[in-house]
Amino acid sequence: MALYPISTNKPHPLTGTKLCIDFASTCLPYYPCDNEFSIFSPMTSIKSFSLLILLLIAISCSRPSENSLAHINSSEVKSFLEKALEKNGGLERWKAIKILKYNKNYELYLESGEVEMAAQQFHDYTLLPNMEINILSKEGNDKKQIVFEQGQIKEYVNDTLNKQVNEESLTNNMQSALFVISQPFKLADEGPELTYEGIKTLNTGEEVYVLRAVYNSSSKDNLTTSDTWWVYFDKESYLMTGYTVKHLDHYSLVRNIETIEVEGFHFPKLRKSWRVNEKGEVLYLRASYEYSNFEINSSI
Repeated sequence: MALYPISTNKPHPLTGTKLCIDFASTCLPYYPCDNEFSIFSPMTSIKSFSLLILLLIAISCSRPSENSLAHINSSEVKSFLEKALEKNGGLERWKAIKILKYNKNYELYLESGEVEMAAQQFHDYTLLPNMEINILSKEGNDKKQIVFEQGQIKEYVNDTLNKQVNEESLTNNMQSALFVISQPFKLADEGPELTYEGIKTLNTGEEVYVLRAVYNSSSKDNLTTSDTWWVYFDKESYLMTGYTVKHLDHYSLVRNIETIEVEGFHFPKLRKSWRVNEKGEVLYLRASYEYSNFEINSSI
């Protein structure tokens, strides 16, 4: 997992803003995965749950960064990323979002094509001035709800408080959901090493701009594992169309099949994820996601 240090000199991992509170030697992970978020399936636990809760509380005193891309040394990368993020809605406008809501339905598939699981979700995030999260998920006859407010995280199962809940796993789920919906703006974080790879022709025949993001644990103390992302942007519009991720034991290809524009931001409407080999050849469909009913309230 890639970890972001929390201090007054580092941007917040969701908004990119700098924090008013200094948590020395504290780290927060991100969670790219095939299943963007599932209350019903187990996920890798976070080393320090309590530190993440402190981080979420600290959002209430965050302030915009004077230059969100100042840490990028490559003028080529900086120039491209500035243009790409602006075309995708604008980084400063993204950091000013106070409320974000949307619905998401998804299915996960086994290599045989059999449905492993399916769920319907409603995501409700209050990001500013204080973090509050409500994620409702329904799978069959079961209903689960994650609620984060006033620095406390709780889970309700069929409207009953789960007193045996794994708080680390719940927090992991929250971070995963926020990470994937925040792309491509997460590229402005200080964690990845970015390289502009120019124009590439995908296996579909589509020509895209490619920005490679390497999370290298061997060269950075704030990273615990190494993942490599190749993020794709449309050659004409500069909108993000998807990405390939090299994980420890497999490759994933994620594509936005359809998108929807909301308040100038371009969100996925239909997104699919495939397991692929190192050549980018599709092995099988891993997941399908449908997004709808986006709502945004911004401070600017």
